[in-house]
Amino acid sequence: MKNLSLGVEKVSLAVTALLFAVNIAIGEKEIAVAIAVAGVLFLLDYVAIKFIVKALAEKRYSLAFSMFILVMKMLALLAIIAVLLIFAKLNIYGLMIGLTSVVIVIIGKGLKG
Repeated sequence: MKNLSLGVEKVSLAVTALLFAVNIAIGEKEIAVAIAVAGVLFLLDYVAIKFIVKALAEKRYSLAFSMFILVMKMLALLAIIAVLLIFAKLNIYGLMIGLTSVVIVIIGKGLKG
């Protein structure tokens, strides 16, 4: 499990960096910044979920407390995204590309095993 998750983190960062570089090269700075922000943000979300699930599996905390933490993490993520979209004028398409790149890597690594 540790090698799988470490691989997901490294590959997700590599894919995000590649997409960032390609968009900078073609002159799409706004999309490139949004891709980088979203890639890092959703990768951090993945790592947080991984730690919470690990704590649940090891029964360090009660189920109710772990579910509370998951809900709070999700609300914090939604708040961060809303702030970035409203105040920082982050490009929504770049945000979706960054999210999709991380999700595809997670699914691909999971299927590969």
